[in-house]
Amino acid sequence: KYHYNNFVVYQVALEDKTDAWKAGLKAQKIPWISVSDLKLWNSSAAEAYGVRAFPASFLIGPDFKVLDVNLTAEQLDDRLLQLVGKPVRRVRDSAEVAK
Repeated sequence: KYHYNNFVVYQVALEDKTDAWKAGLKAQKIPWISVSDLKLWNSSAAEAYGVRAFPASFLIGPDFKVLDVNLTAEQLDDRLLQLVGKPVRRVRDSAEVAK
């Protein structure tokens, strides 16, 4: 929704098996970036951000400072509206403009 407002979802998956992780991404049709160091709870990202339970989410600003933690979907939408304004929609090609 906020992709064209320069907002990016970056998922750090706590996994230990490449095949299971990739299958989960495919089955859930995850459209955002997902990375994993395949170390489960020993992940450097989990350690750095103090993740001890799921779900855990962090809204990080362009200066890499944590702005909010564990927002609900509605809270995230409200916060992004505050930070970047209304979602920008871009038309992908001239055929869509004609519609």
